Amino acid sequence: MDFELKRWKEKYLPALKDFASDAGVSTQMPDSFPHSGSDAEKYIRQRLLADDEKELCRAVIIDGKPVGAIEIIAGAGISRRTASLRFWLAEEYRGQSVMSRALAKLSETAFERLDVLRIDAEVPACNIAARCALNNAGFSLEGTLARRAFIKGRAEDVCIYAILK
Repeated sequence: MDFELKRWKEKYLPALKDFASDAGVSTQMPDSFPHSGSDAEKYIRQRLLADDEKELCRAVIIDGKPVGAIEIIAGAGISRRTASLRFWLAEEYRGQSVMSRALAKLSETAFERLDVLRIDAEVPACNIAARCALNNAGFSLEGTLARRAFIKGRAEDVCIYAILK
């Protein structure tokens, strides 16, 4: 399946609002994920202001519609050469290697554009689809942190994945 990675645009807001209320997407997402229409508006507005020198915030576009997102954000201080990765994909597009290929592509771009040596991601241990996408994109599992995330009112274990330049 073909996809594009594009900067966020206001015209993507209606689709993002739909995903914010889609339990298949939001159930395993951290509290920072836009879980309502007003959260989706804030999310888009922040992504419109993203500085490509420090963060790559991209919508995953299929057939002109945003169906997911990837954010790679450079750290600060002693972590300034490390970027954090967050991502999501609509349920109907999972299992088709869309996210794996998108993660690999944007990670490569991040290593070219951002002054980072490492990209890491924290994903809930129970989110098998996200873990598979990271593995297939070349990320390695570095460890598991017990009760690291708070998702939908539950403490969840988190797996740490990374890829090095």
